[in-house]
Amino acid sequence: DVDPIFGTLGDFDRLLEKAHTLNLKVIIDQVISHCSDKHPWFQPYFRDRVVGALVEPPVPGAWARMADLPLPSPLRRRVRKRANRWWYQQVGDSFLDTWEGERGLAELREYLGDAYDERRLREHMHEVEREEAEAPDEATFYRTSESYLYDLTVFAMSGTKSPYLRDLRRQVPPGSRLLDYGCGIGSDGLRLIELGYQVSFADFTNPSTAFLRWRLDRREKVAEVFDVDGEVPTGFEAVYCWDVIEHIDDPFAFLANLERRAAVVAVNFLEPAEHDVHVHKPLPVKELLDHVNRHQVLSYRRYYERSHVVVYRTTP
Repeated sequence: DVDPIFGTLGDFDRLLEKAHTLNLKVIIDQVISHCSDKHPWFQPYFRDRVVGALVEPPVPGAWARMADLPLPSPLRRRVRKRANRWWYQQVGDSFLDTWEGERGLAELREYLGDAYDERRLREHMHEVEREEAEAPDEATFYRTSESYLYDLTVFAMSGTKSPYLRDLRRQVPPGSRLLDYGCGIGSDGLRLIELGYQVSFADFTNPSTAFLRWRLDRREKVAEVFDVDGEVPTGFEAVYCWDVIEHIDDPFAFLANLERRAAVVAVNFLEPAEHDVHVHKPLPVKELLDHVNRHQVLSYRRYYERSHVVVYRTTP
């Protein structure tokens, strides 16, 4: 529970929600968390329990408040079990951000071997700009870029898209067939696979999707990776596409393409900003949201003051 001098669990929930919209991390301490990720108990005990809790229905905070009451032993065990699950659900997304981010970086280092360059990781945005400037055209850049290996790894480590994935998971249950469109190195889809979703991937054939195929083999996961220059199937229960549409010349045609692929579309629209990289194109955000509102909107939130995340149903 929360010490009354700081407020209530409801206050804590509101603090978390506001912090996440501002891309801030909230660090809390409990004795249960005192275990190194290098310890052999860590993955089977902690990580697997976090993943297991995240695929369960949300546990009300009342169970956490009951955990310290003087209850009979059988009931106490039941209450503690649910209180622990509630706690795992509170910390789960932030924990997996860190776990999967570090795991992704370790995989990139292993995949590239001696070719791995720490400088390109630190200067990933400049590297993207440099490669784009040197490419003969934009189409060639997206199909040959190696700097995106570093850029997308850093982006995955930042946890920026964690609330986007949470909004998607609230609308689409585990076990659903999803399409990660514009998948890059596949970090979002790999995380959803861990949470019990059936994910397929789609992007250009390029160094990023080559790394994705290696990651799937490395993790002993089976998933299809489609080339968007060829045929990408339809009939998915949901398609999601994060931080991609601002790279497209015709965002409305791109949305129509997504809407043909699945019954539910999850996408974000970025408002223009001065610090945007050159490859981002200004989006008509208001008109895009008007388009979405002509469908059945399941969820809408604005994160980081400029990212409009919508989940909507394309069929009645």
